[in-house]
Amino acid sequence: MALLTLGGLGLLLLRVALVATGGVWVQIVLIGLALTFWALAGQMWRATALSVELHEGGLRDSAGTVLVRFDGIEMVERGNFALKPSQGFVVRTALPGPFAWRPGLWWRIGRRVGVGGVVSASQTKQMATLLDARLAARLDQ
Repeated sequence: MALLTLGGLGLLLLRVALVATGGVWVQIVLIGLALTFWALAGQMWRATALSVELHEGGLRDSAGTVLVRFDGIEMVERGNFALKPSQGFVVRTALPGPFAWRPGLWWRIGRRVGVGGVVSASQTKQMATLLDARLAARLDQ
C-alpha cells in the first residue's frame, strides 16, 4: 500500500505538472517532486525486500547491516506516545551511530534505531518483546 501511495502521488504530481498554468518553473518543480516520489518508492521497494533479523549479537538486516548490538541497548520504546515508526518500536542506544535509513523497514538517527513501517505489527511486537526480555535478563545479572 505504501508503494502504491508513493507511486500514485508521483503520477498525480506529473498530471498536475502537465496541466499547470503557473509557468515553466512550476512545472519543473512539480516534475522534480514526481521524480523524487518515484525514487523514494524505488528505494522502499528495494529496502522492503530485506528483513530485520534478531541474532545473538543484536539486530541486523538480511543484507548484513548491523542496526544495534545487544550490549549497546539502553531501552526499548514501543508505547503509543513513543516517537516510533508505524507498527514498530524504537531502541535507544548508549552511543550514537551513523545515520542510516531503509525506507519502510528501519532507520537510525543518533542514539535511536526505529524498526517498523511497512512490516507486520505482530512480528515487530514479538521482536520488541524478545528485546525487552533480553535487556531485562542483562540488567538482572
